[in-house]
This record gives sequence, C-alpha cells and structure tokens, in this order.
Amino acid sequence: MSVLQTDLAKDNPLLTGEGPRSPAPKEHLPVPEEISLDLHCLSQLCQLVINSDNTQEIYKAAVHCLKKALAADGTALMLIDRDGGIKPCSSLGMPRTLLHTAKSKNPWSNRPEQPPAPILIPDTGQSPGTIMPDRATGSLGYFPLLYQQRLLGFFIVRYRTAHAFSQRELLMAQNIAGYIAVSAERKRAVEATADEKERLVVTLQSIGDGVITTDRRGRIVMMNKAAEELTAWRSEQAIGEPLEKIFHIIDFKTRKRCENPAKKVLETGKISGLASNTALIAQDGTERLVASTGSPIRDEKHRIIGVILVFRDITERKKKEEEFLKASKLESIGILAGGIAHDFNNILTAMLMNISLAKMLTAPTDKVHEILTKAEKASQRAKDLTHQLLTFSKGGAPIKKTASIKEIIVDTASFALRGSNVRCEFMFAPELWPVEVDEGQISQVFNNLVINADQAMPDGGIIFFTCENTLIGPEHALPLQNGPYVKITVKDQGIGIPKEHFGKIFDPYFTTKERGSGLGLATSYAIIRNHGGLISLESELGVGSTFTIYLPASQKKEQIPLVCDPSSPGGNKGRILIMDDEEAIRDVVGNTLTLLGYSVDFAKDGAEAIARYQREKEAGHPFDLVIMDLTIPGGMGGKEAVRALKNYDPQIKAIVSSGYSNDPVMANFRNYGFCGFVAKPFHIHELEQTLQNILRAPTAARTEAKAPSSPKP
Repeated sequence: MSVLQTDLAKDNPLLTGEGPRSPAPKEHLPVPEEISLDLHCLSQLCQLVINSDNTQEIYKAAVHCLKKALAADGTALMLIDRDGGIKPCSSLGMPRTLLHTAKSKNPWSNRPEQPPAPILIPDTGQSPGTIMPDRATGSLGYFPLLYQQRLLGFFIVRYRTAHAFSQRELLMAQNIAGYIAVSAERKRAVEATADEKERLVVTLQSIGDGVITTDRRGRIVMMNKAAEELTAWRSEQAIGEPLEKIFHIIDFKTRKRCENPAKKVLETGKISGLASNTALIAQDGTERLVASTGSPIRDEKHRIIGVILVFRDITERKKKEEEFLKASKLESIGILAGGIAHDFNNILTAMLMNISLAKMLTAPTDKVHEILTKAEKASQRAKDLTHQLLTFSKGGAPIKKTASIKEIIVDTASFALRGSNVRCEFMFAPELWPVEVDEGQISQVFNNLVINADQAMPDGGIIFFTCENTLIGPEHALPLQNGPYVKITVKDQGIGIPKEHFGKIFDPYFTTKERGSGLGLATSYAIIRNHGGLISLESELGVGSTFTIYLPASQKKEQIPLVCDPSSPGGNKGRILIMDDEEAIRDVVGNTLTLLGYSVDFAKDGAEAIARYQREKEAGHPFDLVIMDLTIPGGMGGKEAVRALKNYDPQIKAIVSSGYSNDPVMANFRNYGFCGFVAKPFHIHELEQTLQNILRAPTAARTEAKAPSSPKP
C-alpha cells in the first residue's frame, strides 16, 4: 500500500471497519444525525474515489459503508466483465449460496426498463418469482451501477427478515452506486487521466446530493447538476468564483451569514459540517435548509489541494420534525389542560344549572331575570373556553360523521363575516369528496381562520377559499398517511405574518394581537391533527397569509342530520337515577328535573348506582333512565357501571355525562352501552331534549321472561 493509501486508510473509518466518526465538533453537527453520518460517509467515499487508484480498497469501503448506512445483514458488490459474466468483487455478511446464484443471472435480464431501476423485494416469502431466493433471506435489494446509462454491475443488499426500504436508504444506496460506477469504469478504461476526470464529472452529475469541489484557494472547480439546482447557479457561471459567493449560507434563526465551509477545511485539514439551522440562499432568492459536509482533497503527497462539499436539502425533513415536536408539545400541554377543564366544567355545570333553575322560578319581567340571563351568557363564554382547552387535550376524539366540507365552509364563513367589509370567494372542485368530521370542531377551525383574516384586513378585502380532491403518496413528503384527502386553502390579502413567528404561530397562548386568548390557532391545529389531517402556514408581509389544510376523505355517503321534536310530554315524565360524585351537581340537576316533572334519585358512584338500580327494579319501581358521570375519582365510573348494569338489565337506558367532552367514550357512546351523552357544562334545554329523545325511543322486546341476574361491580 502506498503512502497515500496508508494515510487514507488511517483517516478513513470506512477502510478500518470502525464506521463513520462524528464529522464535526458537537456545535457544528448537522441534525438529524443520520443525515450527517450519510454525508460524512459519502464524503469519505468520494475522497477515496478521487484520490486512490486502489479499486479493491474502494470496493471494500463501499460495501462496508452500504451495509452500515442501511443497517443490512449483508451486502455485496457484483461487476459485469467485458464478456457479460458476473463476479463478486467484495462482500460482507453474504451467504456463499446467494453469491453463487448471483453470478449466474443478471437481475435485469428480463426487465425492459432503460436505464435499469433498483429492484426491491421487501418480503421474499411473498414473492414467488424472487431472484436468487435463499431460506435465510427475508428481503433483497438490487441497485444498479450505471455509467452513461450502461450497466456495469450492481450492489446486493440482504436482510434476514422482511424489510421496507425507506427513501433515505434508497438515496444512500443509489449515491454509493454512483460513486462506485466511477471506479468500475476507471478500472476498465485505458484512457488518459484527463478523460478519467471527465468521466468522474459526468458520474458526479447524476448523484442526487449537491457536490461542489474547490481548489486550494477556495474557488469552485466543479459542481454537479444537483448543486446547480440547489444554488440556482449554472456551472459555467460558478467555476472560478469563490465558494462563499455561490454557496451563500446563513443562520436561519439569526439571519447572519455563516462561515465559508471550504475556508475552515483548508485551514484545519479536517472534515467539517454545518450547524443544524443553516439555510442556503439560492441566486433566485429561494431559501432551503441544508446539511453539508466538507472534506479535504489531497494529492499523492497528502497535501491539501482543494475541498469537496457534499450537501443536501433537508427542508421537508425539518418540517416533519417540527410537526412531530409541535404535536408532542401540544399533547403535554393537553394533559394539564384536560384535567383543568374537567374540574372547571363540573363547577360551570353547577353554576349554569343553578342560574337556569333560578330563571325558571323568576318572572321574565322581573329585573332579576335580566341579570340571570346576563350571568347565563357569561357562563356560556366560559364553557367555550374550556371546550377549546379540551380540544387539544390528550385522548380527545372528535364525534365524527360524514359531511360536506363545502357546506361547512360556506355556512361558517358567512356567519363569521356578518357586518364586515370583508367578503369571501369560493372555488370548489366538482364532485368534491365528502369528509368524516366533527362538524362543530371543523366549523370552529374555519371560524378562527376567517376571523383572523378579517382582523388582518381592517380596510376590507377578499378571503379566497379553494377546495380540491388530492391523493397523498410517498412523493409528497408530507407527515400524512397515504390516501385520498380534501385540500383546503384559505388565503387573505392582509398584513402577513413575520417569519420569526412561523414556529410559534400554532403554540397555545401565542398571539400578536392586543386582544385575544392565543388559543384560536392552537385549537385549530389540534382539531385538524385529531382528524388525521394537517394544517400549515405560508405568509409574506404586506401580501397576505395562506393556510393549507388536508382532511382525510370519507368513503361513506354524506349523512342527513336527524331533527328531534323538542316538545315534552306533560305529567309524570319518568324516574331518573343521577350518578355523580359532585354533590352540587346532584342537587341542582335533581332540583331542575324535579321541577320539570321527573322523579329523581341519586348515587355518588357506580357501585351505589348498581345497588340502587337493582333494589328499585326488584321492588317494582324501576328507573326509566340513568345519568352517569364518566369519571369518578377513587370509585367506579360510568363506563364500568353501565357494563355491569347491561349484564343485569339489557334494556337499560343510560346517558353518559362528563367534563371531558372529547373523551373517546363520549365520541363513541353507543359502543360502550349508552343511549346518549351530555357534555358538561350543559344547558337545561340540552338535558331535557336528550332525555325526551331517549325516553320516547321504543324499548327492544325481550326474547324471554327471565329473572334478572345480579350485576358484578
């Protein structure tokens, strides 16, 4: 081994088998780490390809790099000779039987596509026509080595178990294949050094990551097509220019210019990476977050003669990370918010019901009646606040039904803009897909967006609504499940939002307004997230803001809402058992229902409710309906109690009540044995209508007369 090769082996962990080292001090390590390590590995391999003529060492390094980057159980490099024969050049962790079989057949021999594309077999057990099957192999990947669309060989990647290849793994494998195609072609070529360099440039042009090389003065010598696209500079314009002019990078947060990465590599002779918040400003003004690794290029005497810079656009990756962090933060806040809202709703229930009861006992002409009405409205506003808190509480689930998003948008926007100098323009795609949503929650989202847009246009303007059908696939790079969606954009002509606020705009209690709770957009974000959708923002100062929403499309037909008769029968309306741990709620609900003509009894927890229900039924005085609190601290709640009572009396009619209005039991109450629900705090009219709707429903006929069995708490 030459001095050059020895130094390369010493400095290159790919050749020592140690795996990639940290490419830079901690403060300069790009995130996410996997991208940093990928770029570091590719940079080392590219350096080796450029500087070394020992192709076997290059092949060995490539196989090791590919196995580690893809966390595979085995990798192998197969080259095609002049006669079309296939031979293994380097392998790691590959069974001999698989290598022997690979020598006998070109994987693309029966495939017409040109140039050959990667062949991925996630599960060999489910693919009867699998190329080169092996009992100890669960997944295979074949990645072609292409030079000017000519097949020179291929990599084999093997997993013992089934494996789905990620986009990062595909990109990494194809990039390594591109580098090795250079070495394979150089080995078989007999042309001059100038021609070899030309072929190297041609191959580098096809690599997906941006690649820029400089001389020892930091001036650009070469840049590939990916680098041209990311910088918006043509190669002929950039060659000879200082790197900092073409590779214009800033700190995304502070907006200050970053240090020239080539300068640092030339000064230190060490590999250097960029900080995680580095943004590349292209010539056309486009801004992208990038991860990059710079490595020295050395001559045969180990002197630094330039720098190779490998960089990648990580904008979409960062968006996904931010969405995840945002969701995690809201979930943590929601745990606290949900508990507070539940307790507050219990208090509000007692307040609202007592006010309503007092109004029933007061003449409408009385001054006290007017005061009570104002107090009732104030309590209603407090109810709306707790509802917003509960919307992004942990475990919240919207009560969904299939609906037309067009009707929801038009009705909500029209109501929100009454008396405003702002108007809406709508553009709905023909045959717009229905969505399965909680109409109240989704209306709240659009109400928030319309009000914000209205306030951003004090001199008037237009809010543009656009709705269209769209299919989301892997190519969209959005944090959504693949499938059909309805895409809604809400665009205004307002003052816009500063970029420094983008990362906080959906945070709870963040607001730029003098008046406002700061919960509107946070609640909207949580609602859309709980519906399996996505909401995002684009804005420009002085131009306006655009919110984009994706909602999963429904395969069901639109549901027609049922209309209930609000009238109530006179006389004795029935016997009601109220189960609630709050004495104040038991008292006020009991007094109210008594005044309305019901006979009422009480239980403070599930065990007491079961015993009382059984005793009264066996005494010949059965309850017509039971109202159950969902959550009883330290005791049996409604979910467990109704299960026991259903075993005792399958014909029982029960209503669930809770301050956790978004609890899954509330959203799917029938699945848990309830006939209806009332969310705390509730108005007396809501309770009355729910009771009458259930009590009027016919009771299912019993199949046989049988003495009821004792329930088990």
